Amino acid sequence: DGNSGGASGIAIDYTSTNDSYIYNNTIRTSGTNYNYGIFIDTGAYANLVRSNNISTFGSNWNYGIYLSTNAGSNIIERNVIKPNGTGTANHGIVIDSAGASTASSGNIVRDNNISSSAVGGLKYGISLAAGSSAAVQGTTNSGNRISLSGYDGNNGIQFQPSGADS
Repeated sequence: DGNSGGASGIAIDYTSTNDSYIYNNTIRTSGTNYNYGIFIDTGAYANLVRSNNISTFGSNWNYGIYLSTNAGSNIIERNVIKPNGTGTANHGIVIDSAGASTASSGNIVRDNNISSSAVGGLKYGISLAAGSSAAVQGTTNSGNRISLSGYDGNNGIQFQPSGADS
């Protein structure tokens, strides 16, 4: 089980990690800004993230699961994700190739339960964010349950342009 706090928090960080499992954990972050339940970064391939209970409670920029540049062929399934910060940006799952030269590709996102009742800011259940040099390619989304409420900016699945291809 992971628990992270402070100015920012990453409970589990998979950078350049391959063929590994994150399974059946309770994960919580509560930093002021930039809180990540699970952060999968550059060159992380073929990982399985399954059956975790993930909560982020910081002020701004809360992410349940964040796949950054050049992360491919990862499976994200059967997780319960609750990004419930008090301010800007509370996102369940983000696959991000913005600012990258290599695409995040071939990821599977299925059968997750994502909910946020955070008061402020943008809320995305699932976000695919492409950059000008790299796309999010071949991502499969299926069977996800998304429930968002709050004042503004609720998007179940958000496709951010500049090469988003899913």
